[in-house]
Amino acid sequence: LVNGLSAAFGYLLFTLAPYWLLSLALGAILVLVGSVGLVLEFYRGRRSVEEQEGGPAPDRKPSLLGSFALVALAELGDKTQLATISSSALTGSVLTVILAAILALMSMAALTCAIGGKLAGTLHGDKARLASYAVFVVAGILILVSTCLMHYGS
Repeated sequence: LVNGLSAAFGYLLFTLAPYWLLSLALGAILVLVGSVGLVLEFYRGRRSVEEQEGGPAPDRKPSLLGSFALVALAELGDKTQLATISSSALTGSVLTVILAAILALMSMAALTCAIGGKLAGTLHGDKARLASYAVFVVAGILILVSTCLMHYGS
């Protein structure tokens, strides 16, 4: 449902705005999301160091309902939906984007569940999140530069 709504909203943008403007908006949003994420991660890292000085954190185990609620809320406005909206907005192919988004999410969920447990002890979430936000910033900058060169360079 969320992927369908995102793709439909993207198609609306496709019909209303020129490609170069959508590309600039996408690049700016990626840079913004990545930058905010990096700042929040650095702030979070500083807070966890301060909390460690006060004693160990309580041991928490995830519940099925809690995990479901967290993922459901995250999906309502995460980067995946931004990608779905932008893909639909840039191509105008709503059904193809919906199908691709659903297949991509299913594939990634299966892959991350399959290898997540094995990597949990060695792959630290903070470093992975920092790297993903940095990739967003770099991708946004590349989109902005290429769009400016294509649109304004001619």
